[in-house]
Amino acid sequence: MRTVAAAVDVLLALTALRLGKRDPALAWLRILALGVALHGASMVLEEALVYGNLLGLLTPSVRALSMLAIFYSLFEGTGITNRTILYFIVGASLYFAVTVTYALTFEPPSDFIHFLTFDLPHVLLVIIAPLTVSAVLSKVYLDSKDYSALVFASGMVIYALGMTAALIALHFGATMLQSLIIKNVLWTLAFITILYAFFGWAGRGRVFNIAAGAVSGKLPVRVRLRCVACGAEYDVKPKLFTCPRCGQVLEVVFEPEELPPFSEYRRRTRMEGIWRFRELLPLKTDKPVTMGEGNTPLIRLEKLEKRVGVRRLYAKFEGANPTGSFKDRGMSLAVSKALKVGAKAVVAASTGNTAASAAAYSARAGLKTFLILPKGKVALGKLAQSLLHGASVVELEDNFDAALEAVRRLSKYDEFYPLNSFNPWRLEGQKTLAFEVFEEIGVPDHVIVPVGNAGNISAIWKGFKELKDFGYSSSLPRMSGIQAEGASPIASAFKAGIDAPLFTDSPETVATAIRIGKPVNWLKAWKAVRESGGTFETVSDTEIIKAQRMLAREEGVAAEPAGAASLAGLIKLASQGFFNGDEEVVIVITGHGLKDPDSVRFHPTTRIKALSVDDAVEKVKVSISEAAVAL
Repeated sequence: MRTVAAAVDVLLALTALRLGKRDPALAWLRILALGVALHGASMVLEEALVYGNLLGLLTPSVRALSMLAIFYSLFEGTGITNRTILYFIVGASLYFAVTVTYALTFEPPSDFIHFLTFDLPHVLLVIIAPLTVSAVLSKVYLDSKDYSALVFASGMVIYALGMTAALIALHFGATMLQSLIIKNVLWTLAFITILYAFFGWAGRGRVFNIAAGAVSGKLPVRVRLRCVACGAEYDVKPKLFTCPRCGQVLEVVFEPEELPPFSEYRRRTRMEGIWRFRELLPLKTDKPVTMGEGNTPLIRLEKLEKRVGVRRLYAKFEGANPTGSFKDRGMSLAVSKALKVGAKAVVAASTGNTAASAAAYSARAGLKTFLILPKGKVALGKLAQSLLHGASVVELEDNFDAALEAVRRLSKYDEFYPLNSFNPWRLEGQKTLAFEVFEEIGVPDHVIVPVGNAGNISAIWKGFKELKDFGYSSSLPRMSGIQAEGASPIASAFKAGIDAPLFTDSPETVATAIRIGKPVNWLKAWKAVRESGGTFETVSDTEIIKAQRMLAREEGVAAEPAGAASLAGLIKLASQGFFNGDEEVVIVITGHGLKDPDSVRFHPTTRIKALSVDDAVEKVKVSISEAAVAL
């Protein structure tokens, strides 16, 4: 039966280790896992070695180490109050004092040493440790209704009851043999229960690699929110978007329930859009608000890759989304979340793309939409989309940052759900761009993204990191963010070696989609670039327009000015020697050229007037002849 007990210790240790890794607030359970594992090792030693043998002395030594680890785990980093710790220490001290006094009075010294090194640690271990883990697992069950956690917790309780029942039986006159039978029967039942949680109905019939730390067939998923600045973690609440402790933005953290082979995602129907990656999204819903967003083309730019000097250059053309921009990825998830929390209306500030996307997806969801736009600062194509979808547009005599402040205030009211990127759920949809790039070409060496409010670059980086964390990939790209010179609070600070953005109240650029002076997600973007070894760069409006023309007239890709900023940044970085010539680079084209039709005026065009069919034919012939001579 010592072998059974040792096996239970192993399972208990793996459970504690898994829970400790799952939730940083329970990191102390990792030390508990170490203690329990050491105890299991001591039981194996005791089974293998004969008492009296010099090596047999390892058994009580290992057991003593295990108890030190367990007590450390109980008193360090648990987050419980000082008063609770004090009560526990006082109670444990009294218990220890009573047992020691009893042992000194009624037991010979040799038995007392055996009691200190074996009996007491053993009793505490098989009672305290299982009950500690069972309490945590019970909380997991209450949070997630995952029955495998409850079954496992029940097994731990039965295991602890085995020793308790045996001691009670001895106290009331049972023989040692009867006590052992009671204990061993209960421990066997506990072991069967725990195995059932691992492999049986509670585990959904799946087989798991215990050595890898799997606890049950369906690991309880705890979605939580984590501050990108101070690291504090919070339970999910409908209106929790910023850290109550430091005021910075939050990110969604979760662990998938299951991870199918990556090829499975590709086989799914394309009209599922981003939701074909449903296992990698934290929002579980049977009826997402979707229009097949995502699945945008990854276009190889062979002419431009030769000009720039990289091995392969691709454009991820987000203009192919339903409303013509990358915002649709995040809006599908954010509006689905709005429905789930029971919102009656949605509200968003925008320089254009967010407004168009929010209006379309909210109309599809049957939600009232209020858009707060800086007057005269939104491209006509985007404004037209917003009005077409029936949104109520508030034109504010101020800039985007003021409009965003109005959204923050409105989001405090129960009726409104905000759709701007300070809402971390929206960015969970935008990270799927990384999944699609990986699906087609693997992990590129560089990803270059236009930066406005700074949510997209951080979302894409998060997507690539999750691919690696979940075991799909083994490498990460370098992320580079591009801002227009007249709206570059992050890039200008980065290049100047300053660790905080240089916010501005009057951003100006032809690239209206990134005309933002106080990006709310600056810290997320900053961390993405720093962690990945990338960089920030600024480009002039002239460089943006030139890049827009190159994309359109050399590669056939119609990008809005903000989308073309990524190519402008690529060209500038290449001229500075940022690339070695053997890299695979992806530039993100955030929106379609038709989103900003006014930008056409910056490009030379040929417009020929003809009075008749014959006149049209003749003028075309002349024009082609002149073009041939010019070449």
